[in-house]
Amino acid sequence: MDHPPESFGYITGIEDLECLPNDCLDIYTDGSKIEGKVGAAATFFRNGGETHRMGMGLARYCTVYQAEMLGILGAITRVQQRKMEGPINILSVSRASLETIGNPNSDNPMAHEIKKLVKERERNGLTTEFFWIEAHVGIPGNERADELARDAALKRSIPGESIEEWQRRYEGAKTGATTRLFFADVGVARKMLASTSMTNAKAQLLTGHSGVRQYLHRFGLAASPYCVCDDESVESIPHVLLTCPRFGRERLDCEQAMVER
Repeated sequence: MDHPPESFGYITGIEDLECLPNDCLDIYTDGSKIEGKVGAAATFFRNGGETHRMGMGLARYCTVYQAEMLGILGAITRVQQRKMEGPINILSVSRASLETIGNPNSDNPMAHEIKKLVKERERNGLTTEFFWIEAHVGIPGNERADELARDAALKRSIPGESIEEWQRRYEGAKTGATTRLFFADVGVARKMLASTSMTNAKAQLLTGHSGVRQYLHRFGLAASPYCVCDDESVESIPHVLLTCPRFGRERLDCEQAMVER
């Protein structure tokens, strides 16, 4: 089977699939956007039969790429949570996701978490292999992942008690501090974001996963987390928006525009 430089293998049909070791857990992942709704899914196959499945609904502003990344992250997370032993194969139709995961310079937070989980498995002597799988070529696991992702998108709903639990976890989370500056309440955030046209710039602003030095420094992509304005203030999203003198003119223009409204 061909293993190209991208650090993942290729599955283009049943013949390639049959070359994989029989003792592996094969996990097919996918993401879907249908009728404006987004879902991610993973299905776990062993010896040709499904042993486990999972689906996740995402907010409407999410992209298929984000869903595909979440499908992979969700699958490996479930493996670790359930302490599933033995080698695993992750089979995804998203070449872009696999290239992001294989890129050592990527600052994508989900790719970073995926690689962290893979290293945890490696420390325990467990292997994790990634494969790009061609879509709709009659591979049952692939077709099943596509079906589950579509179902997850269409059936997405969050009952009231889940919102309360979500709020509790949101407030106590070690991550997401930047997002909480903008949205303290998940219910309010959900309604506002559902009616917002999301862009890459907005997503980076609201999550802090952007080109600011505080974030880049975490991944070794900046020499320090401090802003060039004084070399003492951490260059974070709040600093850039509220206090950094480099953006004083833009801040004033924005404040004036808000007053005029």
